[in-house]
Amino acid sequence: MVKTLNIVKKLSLIYIALVILYYLPLINTFTQILMKLTPFALYIYWTILTLICIVVGAKYLDKMLGE
Repeated sequence: MVKTLNIVKKLSLIYIALVILYYLPLINTFTQILMKLTPFALYIYWTILTLICIVVGAKYLDKMLGE
C-alpha cells in the first residue's frame, strides 16, 4: 500500500511538471526563443512532449494495473 502511494505521488509530480511544460509555450518569450532556433521548433517541442506524456502514462497505467 505504501509502495503504491509513493508511486502515485511520484507520477503525480511528473504529470504536474508535464502540464507546466504544455502551458510554457503560451509565454511569448519562450515561443520566440524556439522560433529563432528553427521554424519547426515549436512543432518538434509539442511532438516530443506528447511522446513523453504517452510513455509516462503507459508506465503509470502499468504500475496501477500491476499492483
